[in-house]
Formats: sequence, structure tokens, C-alpha cells
Amino acid sequence: MNHYWKHMRYLAGGIFLLFTCNTFASPCDGVDFSLSEERKTRLAPIIAQQHGAEAVEILKSYSYRSWHIFFVNRYVADDMYFFFRSDPSQSKYLSTWSGDTSHTNEQELKQYVIKKAKGIPSELAGCFAWRVTHGMD
Repeated sequence: MNHYWKHMRYLAGGIFLLFTCNTFASPCDGVDFSLSEERKTRLAPIIAQQHGAEAVEILKSYSYRSWHIFFVNRYVADDMYFFFRSDPSQSKYLSTWSGDTSHTNEQELKQYVIKKAKGIPSELAGCFAWRVTHGMD
């Protein structure tokens, strides 16, 4: 009988984990973070030109629907996020952000992004704010 309860306890724990993992969605569900070397190489000069910089390096990318956020090393100043309504080869960036993430409030940052990058999906703005304020970027 003792053996039976041991297995039941493991089964109950497994069911609990399965339930909680599926119940609590990440604020970044549906956001694509992939960034190939080819894409970095292709887009870096476009972003540099738009920003008036000699060169930049794309460090990270967020993509959701047609929208994109790129985290960029500008070499001459702090790294910066650039917000695009579509691929940078087809549109100019709408807004930028760089800041001290240790003093940034998640909801305030989300609202700032929604205000500055007009039309950005709330899901992408929320994911960005969540990752930045929780030290994931």
C-alpha cells in the first residue's frame, strides 16, 4: 500500500505541473526571437542608414505579426531598441528606446512603447516590457 501512495504522489505532482505550465502563459507567447546571421547582415546597414550611423550590429530581435523590434549596438553610444511596423527594408523605424532597466516599471514601459510606436500590437509591447524589466534582455 505504501508503494501505491508513493506513485500516486508522483502522478499528482506531474498533473499539477502539467496544469500550471499550460495555465500560465508567457507574456511572450507568439513572439519570434529568432535572428539568423543572414538577416543580421542584411538588415544592419539598413538600420544604420536610417539612424544616421556609420555601422550597427543587431544583437536581438522580436517579431510579432508584421512588427519588429531590434536591439542594436550602435558602437558610439548606448545600445538601443528600434521599433518597426514592418521589415526595415520596407519601413523606417517609428521609435527607439534605451534606458536604465533597473529603474523601469513594466507597465509604464509598455504604455510608453504603445504611445511612441503607434499601432504596435499590445502583445509585442507587453512582451518587450516584460523581458526588459525582468532582466531577460
